[in-house]
Amino acid sequence: MSTTVPYYEDFSEIKKKIWLMLTDAVTNRSSPFRIPVFSCGSEDNIESRIVVLRKSDEQNNLVQFHSDIRSDKIKILEKKPKFIDVIL
Repeated sequence: MSTTVPYYEDFSEIKKKIWLMLTDAVTNRSSPFRIPVFSCGSEDNIESRIVVLRKSDEQNNLVQFHSDIRSDKIKILEKKPKFIDVIL
């Protein structure tokens, strides 16, 4: 009998687990997935900040964060719409 958790070795199970955790984080304020680090910028100037997860949509492969339209990251993303989101 194996004691390995299914999502440790099966990519489809890993994806299911991640989406479950993201969906939970939308409403669960204590979830580590709720406040990931969002990084954007250019090769020589990357800025990182914590954002709050507001929506998780597995069917459309989408996560949504809210930001103030006046923030620097909006200006950066308008110029170069690439980013990294890290959940610790």
